[in-house]
Amino acid sequence: MIRLLRGEDIVGLGSAGLANAEGTQAWLESVGEVVKRDRHSMVALANLDGRFSYCKYYRPKGMLQRLQFRFGGGRAVAAFDSAQALVSAGIEVPSPRACALLEDGMLLVTEAFEEASDLKSLWQAGQSEDRLAQLMAHAGAVLASLHEAGFSHGDAKWSNFLVAGTAMYLVDLEAVLTSAPAASSGVRDIARFTLNAEDMGLAPEHFSAFLDVYAEDRSIPRCDIEVRIQPLLSKLRARHMTKYGARGHPLV
Repeated sequence: MIRLLRGEDIVGLGSAGLANAEGTQAWLESVGEVVKRDRHSMVALANLDGRFSYCKYYRPKGMLQRLQFRFGGGRAVAAFDSAQALVSAGIEVPSPRACALLEDGMLLVTEAFEEASDLKSLWQAGQSEDRLAQLMAHAGAVLASLHEAGFSHGDAKWSNFLVAGTAMYLVDLEAVLTSAPAASSGVRDIARFTLNAEDMGLAPEHFSAFLDVYAEDRSIPRCDIEVRIQPLLSKLRARHMTKYGARGHPLV
């Protein structure tokens, strides 16, 4: 069973192979390169219908989620709809291609990019001082644009900032929410990004490249942003400390 819920019928074009495979995971392993997997999901990069695509398979976690999938709900649909809304708002995200209900879960297909890397991976690979400052400033501009358009990401960790060429895209859009573009919007996103920066041991001057651009683009004093994120950042730090122990250093 393949039922297209959103987008193009590209999943249908591959239905013969998918129908003959022993489940969606086996099909993705045969047509693409698996880049991530856990108990309830798998991500693969594949050429579908002549286009390089990001494919994320969602396996239901239980009966309630299986029913949610059957009625056209769930994270895959939320991510597709969020991507459509952000593309319409002029925010740089991978274009959504399809969302389909399958016998064993859901499949989300979006645009993918050759030789792309997320911000966390770039940091771990090592970057020049100038390049790192440029990347941080770009991330600040991307989040400012998102918040000014009336959206928040919901999980603005470094691995969800994808760099491809000169562009930077927001990915993993399952938790995107709409909100009025007021000065207080996006607090969680900034706090989450800051926690990652602290954990990575980012130098204060490079963090300033991020926060200064964000503050300027949103016309908000930097000191106000730092005050607003403190309560949530303190909670995130405490949770992080419990899970990983002391790492990095505070930046605000």
